[in-house]
Amino acid sequence: MKRTLTGIAAAAAAWSSASASQITIDFDNALQNVSISPYLEDGFLVNGSATDTGIVSSGELSDFIFEPGEFFTLSRVDLGDFSAVSFDYRSSIQGFQSDGFKVTGRRNGLEVVDYGSFSTSSGSRVTADLMNSILIDELVLTGSGLNSASIQWDNFVFDAAAPVPVPAAAPLMLAGLSALALGHRRKAA
Repeated sequence: MKRTLTGIAAAAAAWSSASASQITIDFDNALQNVSISPYLEDGFLVNGSATDTGIVSSGELSDFIFEPGEFFTLSRVDLGDFSAVSFDYRSSIQGFQSDGFKVTGRRNGLEVVDYGSFSTSSGSRVTADLMNSILIDELVLTGSGLNSASIQWDNFVFDAAAPVPVPAAAPLMLAGLSALALGHRRKAA
């Protein structure tokens, strides 16, 4: 009985942990100064209206003039859902305020989460932790204000794990309940 329950628990743990995976888009797949039109890495696509001025250079996504209303989108090629974990950003010139930008998440074309607005004067990378479990199918970076320096992004981290649907978990629950009932029945006899 104990072996049966242990086996069921181990199988359930292995099954649920196998579906979780984090993906980091670090812009290291491109040659130097590659124009974004679009950029593909690890199953994610970077696209948007700012692709005419955006480039991948030195392992970073850059936009020299990220005007209000211009945008980049990051989405899965397979159109699957994901949750945003974090990303790095910095000013292209230490001490000069970078162009401002807003980060939102969309699902089926509707904005479902507003992660906030960002800008920095730091030439060193600043990490924005977005840690939440809201599933989106598109992360959107939208220009919100011109300043003295361009903005550069790197290391977008996504959790590409889809939640286990209830119907898929039902057989495991039934197997566990059956094992408990069988054990209880044997003990009573």
